[in-house]
Amino acid sequence: PIFNQTLYSAIIPEDFTVGGTLLTVLARDQDAALNARVTYSIVSFSTESDYFVIDNITGVVRSSKEFDYETQRMYSFSVRAEDRGSPIRSAIATIHVQITDTNDNRPIFQPMEYETRVSENTPLGTIVARVKAVDKDSTSNADLIYSIQNGNNNGSFTIDNSTGEIMTRKEFDFEKTERYNLTISVSDTGVPALSSLNFANVVIIVVDENDNPPEFAQKRYTATVYENFTVGTVVLRVTAHDKDSGPNAMLKYSIHSGNTDDAFVIIADSGDISLDKPLDKETIENYTLVLIVTDMGIPPLESIKRMVVNVIVSGVNEHAPRFLNEFYNASIPENLPLGTSIVRVRAVEDDVSVGARFIYVIKDAASSKVFLVNQTGDITLARELDYETRRRYEFEMYENVTSGTQVLTLFAHDRDEGINGQVFYYIVTSSVKGVFTTNSTTGVVSLTAELDRESVYQYNMLVVAQDGGSPPRTASAHVKVEVLDCNDNPPVFTTLYYTLQLSEATSIGTRILRVSANDRDDKDEGVNAEIRYFLKDAIVSKKFSINDTTGQITIKQAVDYEERSSYSFEVFASDGGEARLTGSSSVRITIIDVNDNRPYFLPTRYYVQLVENVAIGTPVTQVTASDLDSSLNGKVLFSILGGNSDGKFVIDQNTGVVTTNKSLDYEDVTEYTLVIQATDCGDPPLNSSQPGMLHVSVVNINDNSPVFSQKMYSASIDENTTVGHVILRVTASDLDSSLNGKVLFSILEGNSDGKFVVDQNTGVVTTNKSLDYEDVTEYTLVIQATDCGDPPLNSSQPGMLHVSVVNINDNSPV
Repeated sequence: PIFNQTLYSAIIPEDFTVGGTLLTVLARDQDAALNARVTYSIVSFSTESDYFVIDNITGVVRSSKEFDYETQRMYSFSVRAEDRGSPIRSAIATIHVQITDTNDNRPIFQPMEYETRVSENTPLGTIVARVKAVDKDSTSNADLIYSIQNGNNNGSFTIDNSTGEIMTRKEFDFEKTERYNLTISVSDTGVPALSSLNFANVVIIVVDENDNPPEFAQKRYTATVYENFTVGTVVLRVTAHDKDSGPNAMLKYSIHSGNTDDAFVIIADSGDISLDKPLDKETIENYTLVLIVTDMGIPPLESIKRMVVNVIVSGVNEHAPRFLNEFYNASIPENLPLGTSIVRVRAVEDDVSVGARFIYVIKDAASSKVFLVNQTGDITLARELDYETRRRYEFEMYENVTSGTQVLTLFAHDRDEGINGQVFYYIVTSSVKGVFTTNSTTGVVSLTAELDRESVYQYNMLVVAQDGGSPPRTASAHVKVEVLDCNDNPPVFTTLYYTLQLSEATSIGTRILRVSANDRDDKDEGVNAEIRYFLKDAIVSKKFSINDTTGQITIKQAVDYEERSSYSFEVFASDGGEARLTGSSSVRITIIDVNDNRPYFLPTRYYVQLVENVAIGTPVTQVTASDLDSSLNGKVLFSILGGNSDGKFVIDQNTGVVTTNKSLDYEDVTEYTLVIQATDCGDPPLNSSQPGMLHVSVVNINDNSPVFSQKMYSASIDENTTVGHVILRVTASDLDSSLNGKVLFSILEGNSDGKFVVDQNTGVVTTNKSLDYEDVTEYTLVIQATDCGDPPLNSSQPGMLHVSVVNINDNSPV
């Protein structure tokens, strides 16, 4: 028999119906009867023939299985036509079936969830993310078109519909929009076009940049303070705002100029301006403070306009009047007329602004009946005197009178003459000895020791005047000295050093410590022993407050160990005396850390590309997490929560270094998404509220050699078959992808005379020259399969094609 053509071809779609007719082969035999009856069969050189069946009588070739263009695109097999003669004669024809792609696969997003961060000042046209989808189809059926479906209402983004690259189209402003949630769809260009059943979700987080300087709420403030304000008093709070967020909006206030003598201090983070030194209107009446505010961004931005604060110091009557002289002495005759001026006392006042207007008063009740004092300080006689009736002296003196001061002049009159009228003075008895002495001839009583009201507040003496007669005659009088309190004792704390441990979780308003001070001055006399407690440190005053009467220290603002682990400061106690005296004690508060902060990843997502053949133990990347706590509460341990079911990766729990634990193979998995947990070592431990995401893309390399589907191929061909006759198709596969998996074929050996040629792309072997059985009866071709990788890899074992030349009766007898 002879086929009407030696090569048949058919082109069918991959969704071709099983059992459908591809083509019909036809062979004719010029013999007659049984010798001309032809039957057909498929010659099986490979598994490709399993997809087809042939009707042995009609030669109709039909499909027997479903095709998949993505699996195999070309089938080659041979059919034989045999007659029924004896001997049986046959012919071989080759059939090529080309499969065409149909759009039978929908695109699929890989992955479906994306998250990225973008700075709010990112230039227009910047690529911020790229979505990826795959379609198992080929040609135009696998060409994809991406589009944004939702979340882009203001048109901030555009997407390259071919590449899936998402680019910025408008400027961002974190202060208006902090987050975008885009919904992306994908469809192929097949006919009809197919879309993905699921959308890709792209979360774009806008990262705030420090692009707004802070601004003061108003340009100018005016405050009035009194010069008796205590150190630490808050004078004014200034405010500013920053349109940024986070650290970029955290503000720090400072005094730029005008703070003469550093009289004021400003709390950097609150804007509270407080008194740092005592004020004196007589020295400075007005302060003009120039303030600046700076944010905490990187780099920090300063307010464009500065704030001016006018502080007006108002005077108070803070200085008591003082006499020019502590003591005034006068001697007067007992017959002095009423209304006679005896002595003028004069007082002065240091508060110039208040005005020195005084009212003079005689405090001693007994003396006030005898003498009068007017508003000019003139002391006049208000009642007749009789020396002989004076038997008692009462007066007051301050305890700070110095030793040697003349206190009193005793005077006694003796009507006798000569020695009988000469008078001598003596202190006969005293409630406390050694404090006073008298000049026997002048009668001047002087102080010989220091006074202390806190020890002795009153002295009583019996004084005697004795003449020089014989026998001597005497007269006596009682002297009562009332010691007035002076502010000569500062407050003294009962403890010089207070220590306290305080948990950072302690609530605001909690009473944490009570300090106590005593003042040895007389509590029953005036205000010299009245104690007021206060703090000077402005920063400490922000965190803690002290009750000025009880000394109770209370938490005013939450403490944070991570902000400051301890506070050491002075607490002060002042009395109420004219010239206030102050005592101090040291306080140290140690803050105890509690596990109140969770670890957090920065950044939260990591992207790494890793070639598939890296050695086990190769570092992939290092993830980092921070915890604002300290010691064990701030120590972070890492673990892989998800995405590592096959154990390809391990993480060092202490360092966060991720390394490979098993070999990676692009042909198995192209991408891993590891979910990483950060946990601190507190008790109880806290996990990061948001895990870290590590995206590892496996990069394909040419690590697989092509492998022939079978080691040995066999074919028979008549010796005079026409040139170009298809013998068979060799096949080889490569586990790599793309060019690394594309296979080219070549004949290495056995074809020295060039009788055969192989199509490098399809592996179809055809005759290149006429064959002659009488020259060569068989050929063994060594065929090489080579991939298109860089560098290319050859098959480790070549394919062997054994071609038997069939002798035909082509020579006449000679």
